Amino acid sequence: MDRLETLTEECINDLIQTLSSQILNVTSESGDDNGRYINLFVESDDAVGAWDAMKTSLLADSMVGNEIRTAAIVTMTGRNGWDDYLLLHHFDPIQQLDTIQDMG
Repeated sequence: MDRLETLTEECINDLIQTLSSQILNVTSESGDDNGRYINLFVESDDAVGAWDAMKTSLLADSMVGNEIRTAAIVTMTGRNGWDDYLLLHHFDPIQQLDTIQDMG
């Protein structure tokens, strides 16, 4: 099931390019696993800056942010990889979210 209603992969790729102009190490992969998906990978030494750029460029965008928010999950791995990751955004509003300040 696709969670995105109107956004195309091309539009998402354009948004990723915009994000890439703010954060240098941005890559993505896409596929279909019972619905289309695009995984976005951001590598940065500035977790706060990267998260702010992602919120501004994707989640808070006035044109597409609402649709992205209803489809996206944002996680950030910690110093120990997935053992101490943060859940920063989830399309399901009942999920308990971490904050970037929880990174420690």
